[in-house]
Amino acid sequence: MLKGQPSPGTAQAIDMPINAPPVDMPAPHSRPDGDSRQLILGAAIGYRPNQVRVFVESLRAAGFKGAVMILIGIQQFRLRNFLGRYGVRTRSLWHKRSFFRPVNARRYQVYYEYLLARRDDFDHVMITDVRDVIFQSHPFAGMTDDRCHYFLERNDVKLADQVTNWRWLMGLYGAKADLIAHQPISCSGITLGPTDAMLRYLGRMATEINKAHWRVYKRIGHGYDQGIHNLLIYTDSELAGAVEQNNGHVATMQLEPRQAYKLDDSGLIRTQANHIIPICHQYDRFPDIRGVVEKRWSRSASTL
Repeated sequence: MLKGQPSPGTAQAIDMPINAPPVDMPAPHSRPDGDSRQLILGAAIGYRPNQVRVFVESLRAAGFKGAVMILIGIQQFRLRNFLGRYGVRTRSLWHKRSFFRPVNARRYQVYYEYLLARRDDFDHVMITDVRDVIFQSHPFAGMTDDRCHYFLERNDVKLADQVTNWRWLMGLYGAKADLIAHQPISCSGITLGPTDAMLRYLGRMATEINKAHWRVYKRIGHGYDQGIHNLLIYTDSELAGAVEQNNGHVATMQLEPRQAYKLDDSGLIRTQANHIIPICHQYDRFPDIRGVVEKRWSRSASTL
């Protein structure tokens, strides 16, 4: 058990209500008070500056002025310098695939330790993927309550019905996965909440990941942290939070049909109901959307 972490709750299926997208969303450039008490954590080990440019530039353009810390490799000097231009702190991590768990699994332990050492500095925390995320309005607007917020990939797809997610769960938990077979898929790429709740979540994730063989990815594939994420949020009562419908505050786009989204004249991604989604994840799965987004945030090669 990790330092500062309470004992885990009893494993049983929890029926958490799913929040529908609110009718009235914040304006694209609105931001809640207290950015200085908000933190975003991400990982970009092995990425080039042009692979994080959309993330960091859109985040600052959306009005977020708070702290950002991104994990990078120990020799990624150009990336460190590039991120520093936007006030992004970095932490160097030595990583070699043959010696360690995948980055998407290792990150939870590092995030937990980083946040635990700074728990009095922040009120709300978001962990997020980096390479395929764009911000279209303030990431914490409307989300600064006392619950963790978990985001669905697609509202009508159950865990047992999606091949990759079910492979992760069965490979990690066997028959125990049946507890949550009927639940919709929550994406582990973005989670946010108040600091203490996020510490509980990160601590549980790190502990559970450490129970698995460090090379389990050889058998069930990379991304298996999502299987752990889903089992925990649906069975650990101490992690109960708000499960948010897809395409509300966050759009996780890969499992959605292309016709679920449209681009306006400014290059913003909207739902067919004309809702501007504050955070779009996996936008690059649709080549036309990716092209518009990258053109919108294009810079000359000399800046990278």
